[in-house]
This record gives sequence, C-alpha cells and structure tokens, in this order.
Amino acid sequence: MTPKRAATWIGAGLLLAAWLAAAAAPSFAPVPDVDSSDVKIAEPDRQALALAAEAERLRQRLNIVAVRRPVTRNLFQFAPRTSRVTAVPQEIQAPLPLVPILPAVKLLGVAEDTIGASPRRTAILTLDGELLLVREGETFGARYRVTRVGPDVAEIEDTSDNHTFRVALP
Repeated sequence: MTPKRAATWIGAGLLLAAWLAAAAAPSFAPVPDVDSSDVKIAEPDRQALALAAEAERLRQRLNIVAVRRPVTRNLFQFAPRTSRVTAVPQEIQAPLPLVPILPAVKLLGVAEDTIGASPRRTAILTLDGELLLVREGETFGARYRVTRVGPDVAEIEDTSDNHTFRVALP
C-alpha cells in the first residue's frame, strides 16, 4: 500500500468518525415555548385516539361470555360406510340446444365519412366499459371482428367460434 493511499484511507476514516460524532451530539439550539391553548391535535394523534377508542369498544364486546353448546356427538366414533349405488338412467334425454352467450357489446352510434362517392362508416362501441371506434374488418377485444356497419346496426363476428351477432342502436 502506498503512503498516498494509506493517507486517503485514514483521512476518510477520520471524516466519517467526525460526521458520526456530530450526528450523535445533542443540539443546544433553544426550543421555543409552546402555548398549550394553541396546540391542535395532529392527524396521527387523532387517528391514534380513534384506534384506542375502537380497541376499548372491542374489549368490552369480547368480555361477554359466550355460551357453548354441549357436544352431542362422539368425535372418536365414525359412521358406518354406506355403499354408493348409482341408478342407471332408463332413457337418455336429448341434449338441450346451446344458446350462445352474447358479450356485453353495445352500439352507441355510427360515424360516417364520405370518401369519393362511397360512405365509410365507423361503429362506436363499448365493451367492458371501454369506448371503441371500430371500422369494418377491424378486430377488437382480442376476439371480435366487425364484419359490417350499417346506418343503425353493426354486425360482429366472434373469431373464436365464427359466430356472428348483431348489435343495434338503442
């Protein structure tokens, strides 16, 4: 170790020791007198008082002796096993037709831009509280695609099962 490096380490150690000693020393700055009439209860103190009052209320509530019901069964005796025999159904019923559950898609309105001679419509939809502006052919909600937008109705395809449904203006 060179003398320059040793001097640097010793100097840094002395500075650290002086800093720690100054932090631990008491402060001799005068403390201003506080008038007790001007003291306002601080918010943490108010919360502590409210917590103490709630704890006292709970202690009083727990002092009520609970009446226990007598034990009416033997905890060490098990019921005998019963054999489980399932009845075989005599006739098999036809399955009920599945009715697809429609998603919570609502059509709020239709915006229309005229480009050249043909109108280009944009459906204003909501899905799970989210406002969406969707044109024909665009997907939304990770599984729905708008196939057609009319003046007052939008045709939407569920891409997971290719089911198509329509939503109309209310």
